[in-house]
Amino acid sequence: QKEPSKDSQKSEKYTYEYYEVLNNGSEDTPNVEIKYKDKNGKSHLQKTDLEHVYEHILNDGNKKPYIIKDGKKIHVYRPPYMIYGDDDIEGQVTAKDEVSKE
Repeated sequence: QKEPSKDSQKSEKYTYEYYEVLNNGSEDTPNVEIKYKDKNGKSHLQKTDLEHVYEHILNDGNKKPYIIKDGKKIHVYRPPYMIYGDDDIEGQVTAKDEVSKE
């Protein structure tokens, strides 16, 4: 299931605090620890296995990460860890001094 159910999409979105994959080496499926805040600002810690977690990358850098719970399934909407860009840089070189370790 790529997206949460229609009912879950209409329900509460939880504020994302962190999402961590915990691999102890003896399990077939890694465990996951997810911390989020409800609408009252109370933090919750949920532990599950990776089979129940679906990651979605937010393309809009202005959107805050959030979580939607859909039964046992948890959908994590987060920005990418790293963004590469070809943004033009403008400026003027004022010195071309050599940098060295001393």
